[in-house]
Amino acid sequence: MTPWVQLQFNIGRLISYIPFMFQAQDQLFSFRNNMRTADELCGTPEIPTDDVFISQVIQRSPITFYTENTADKLITDISRLDDIDTFDKTYYEVNRVEVDKETSEITIFTKDDPKQGKPGGPITRKKDGGAKFQRAMQHAMTCLNSFVTVIGHSWVHFLFPDAVAAVVHNDVDSRSVLYKLLEPHTRYSSFSNYGAIAASATIATTAAPRGQENALEKQFEPWTPWPVSAGEFTRKNSERTTDYYFSDEFACPPKWFEGPSAELPYIKSLKRFYPIVRDHVTKVLQFEDFATIDKFIADVDNATRVDGKSLDLTRFDPVDVIATLIFDASFIHSTDHYFGYRVYHETRFSIGTLRHPLEREWYPGSRVPEDILDDDDRVRSQGFFNIFGKFNDNKFISNSMASLKYKFVQKELKTAGKELIAAIEAEQEKMKIDGDMFCPLKDVARSLCF
Repeated sequence: MTPWVQLQFNIGRLISYIPFMFQAQDQLFSFRNNMRTADELCGTPEIPTDDVFISQVIQRSPITFYTENTADKLITDISRLDDIDTFDKTYYEVNRVEVDKETSEITIFTKDDPKQGKPGGPITRKKDGGAKFQRAMQHAMTCLNSFVTVIGHSWVHFLFPDAVAAVVHNDVDSRSVLYKLLEPHTRYSSFSNYGAIAASATIATTAAPRGQENALEKQFEPWTPWPVSAGEFTRKNSERTTDYYFSDEFACPPKWFEGPSAELPYIKSLKRFYPIVRDHVTKVLQFEDFATIDKFIADVDNATRVDGKSLDLTRFDPVDVIATLIFDASFIHSTDHYFGYRVYHETRFSIGTLRHPLEREWYPGSRVPEDILDDDDRVRSQGFFNIFGKFNDNKFISNSMASLKYKFVQKELKTAGKELIAAIEAEQEKMKIDGDMFCPLKDVARSLCF
């Protein structure tokens, strides 16, 4: 990142978040000083009563990437939460959700409890009754939300995108076509990713148990709803990222374009944009020499090396390597944020922390979710989603794909940005007719940092 781009980030990009940071501070202060209730600030807490809703969450949010589409079931595996080290008296107990495709019946699985000597087991409305099942639904929604944010979204940000950004800004000639193609899509990636995993990262130093918080930290960081330390956040991100990239999961283009799960609405819609990106990259790279492209692929491959292993990017078509990066930085990243915000936050069905175990019998009447959700956590969770979950663009220093402008000097490429935008808009119009879901163009960021 050049000093000028860093200045753009610090002044232009960050300034668009300042109002939401102040708002989060003001809301938490108002709540803690009994000036406004959590319901007034966040809306009345809700929980889905219809099994079909969970089915739609699984098919229409980023959790789809962790869902197996079998002949008769949807099986969502979030067992990576099993060994996460949460703060005392906070609970992530659900590790799998299954949906019967014929009846939409939900089965919620919990992890084993070695301290109590209890195995994890299935919970259904029919077997366990409405009250327990409703509590399980609240835990499931919170675990799905937390899994996506704390673990599941990591591969979209780290390792491959980081390596590409580092090579573009350090090794690629700034006069080249390749640099001008990739610079807008890697402009803020390194700075943003470093901020997310640094020891003092504001989204990782999170909500400790009552009475054990760092009061000063919570005063100035009222947007931290996750019950894990910065180190634990980084550990789980690193595990998931390396597991994704150094396994059969990773390919250029993505392997998840194929197979039964590719027919689920989230992936089915998302993958429609890849051919547009690939055609765009193919056209632009006609004006770049092969030696520059080959060196770039080799340099990125070397930059991804971990414990002597690299991603072996030379096995893929260079066009697909570059198109996959742009597709990841813009479409996967923005779509994850856009629908994560709407499914997990706007519905008011989940927050980041639960402070009571699923088996606990709450208060008389076992009210769900009022007695499960901590109001302080609800307010803080809203602050997180408004700051980090949605795209708060700055029209003066915009990071929106809708305002994309390349700095190509070749006359044949002068309109490349406009043609890409036009193709995206045309596809989205078709998707409206087809009933497919998509992140609106104005909410698609062109670089990983919002």
